[in-house]
Amino acid sequence: MKPNGYIALTSMLIILAATLVVAMSANLLSIDTGRTSVTLEDGMSSFALANTCLEEGLLRLRQDMNYTGGSLNAIDGSCTITVLANGTQRELTSEATVDSSTRHITVDVDLASGFSFDSWRE
Repeated sequence: MKPNGYIALTSMLIILAATLVVAMSANLLSIDTGRTSVTLEDGMSSFALANTCLEEGLLRLRQDMNYTGGSLNAIDGSCTITVLANGTQRELTSEATVDSSTRHITVDVDLASGFSFDSWRE
């Protein structure tokens, strides 16, 4: 006697297993893409915050040439501004952190030439 339906049942199990593997791979890829997206967004937010804090530091330095830096808190993170003085030269560095992403921006300012920027770098 021949067993009926075993080939069809085996084929269905193989197709089901392949479909399950594809679905799980797509799910894992989606999770990884979501993590990458969040990391990219945090990086952009920390860069924007570092830029904002550096501009705040420049405004405070313009008002007070003896400004030495400080800390600022924002809704989504915090930043620290440090000022290194060397004669009429100032180096301002802003370090901003949003979640697990930290960015640094540094600007060199020459006070003798009317508050001109020598460089602006990340």
